[in-house]
Amino acid sequence: MRRINFIFEIFVVAFLFMVSGCASLQQRLTSEDDNVRQTAFKEFNGLDTVSKEKLTPVLVDALKEDRAAIEKKIADLDEFARGRAPAAIALVNIGPATVPFLINALKDEDRNIRFRAIMVLRNFGHDAKDAVPALIEALKDKDNVVNREIMKVLRAIGHDAKDAVPTLIETLNNGLVKRYDEESNDAMRTLEKIATPEAENAVAHFKVEKDKQQVEEDKQQVEEQVKANKRRVEETHNLIEAATDCKIKKDIYIQMKYDLEYKTLSKDINRKSTKLQQYRLNTLGHAVKKYSELALEYESNYGVAALRDLAIKNDFLEDLGLPHISF
Repeated sequence: MRRINFIFEIFVVAFLFMVSGCASLQQRLTSEDDNVRQTAFKEFNGLDTVSKEKLTPVLVDALKEDRAAIEKKIADLDEFARGRAPAAIALVNIGPATVPFLINALKDEDRNIRFRAIMVLRNFGHDAKDAVPALIEALKDKDNVVNREIMKVLRAIGHDAKDAVPTLIETLNNGLVKRYDEESNDAMRTLEKIATPEAENAVAHFKVEKDKQQVEEDKQQVEEQVKANKRRVEETHNLIEAATDCKIKKDIYIQMKYDLEYKTLSKDINRKSTKLQQYRLNTLGHAVKKYSELALEYESNYGVAALRDLAIKNDFLEDLGLPHISF
C-alpha cells in the first residue's frame, strides 16, 4: 500500500511539474524578449506531436512576435518561409493540423500575422485546401505582395482551389487594363494550376488579348521609332544647313574685315567699318545664333559624341567649334 501511495505521489508531482512547465513554455513562446522566445522554441521542438498540436494556438499568437521577418525584403520571403521566423517554422513542423488556426489568423487585423499565416500555409500544399474560402476573402487585400503570396498557396493546393477561379479571373482581367501587371500574371499561373474548364478558358482568352496588346505595342514602338528616325534626319539636315550657312557668312565677314584693313581708302574707312559692324551683328550674328541653338539641341537629343562626329564628317567642327561659337 505504501508503495502504491509513493508511486501515486510521484505521478502527481510529475504531472504538476509537466503542467506548470507547459504553462511556462506558453508564456515564453510569446515573450517580448527575443532571446527568451528563441530558447522556448528550441524547447518546443523537443516536445512530442500531441503536445505540439496543443500549443498551436499559442504559436499562431506568437506569429506577431516574429519581428525580424517584418524587415525582410520581398526577395527574401521564401527564406522566411523556411524558418526565418521561429513561430512560423514551428507551425510548419507541426503540419496540416495547424490549418484551422491559420484560417483564423488570415482574418486578423494585423497585416503581418495574415502574411505569416499565408507563408506557413504554402508549405502544406493540397492539405491546406480547407483554407481556400479564407484565402479567397484575403485576396481582397489591396496589398499586392500579400495577394501574390496567397496565389502561391492556391497553386500549391491545385484543383481543390477551384472556388477561387471567379476571383482569379477578375484579377486576370484587371491585368488587361493595367498592362505589365505581375499580379495578373500570377493569377494566370494559378488558374493554370487549378485547371478547371472555366480557368483554362479564361487563361486562353487572357493570352490572346495579351498577344493583341503586344502586337499593338510593337506597332506603336515601330511607328515611334520611324518618327524618331525621321525627326533625326530633319534635325541633322537643318544643322548641317545652318552650319554651312554660318561658315559661308563667317568667310564673307573675314574677307570684309581683310578688305577694310588692307584695301580701303581712308575716306571709305568709316563707311565700310559701319557696314562691317552691321554685317557682323545682323547677318553673321543671326546665322551663328541659329547654328548654336540647333547644335545645342542636337547635343541634348543625341549626345555630344554624335554632334562631334556629325561636325567632323561635314567639315564644320574646326571652323565653328562645338557647341558654342565665338567670332
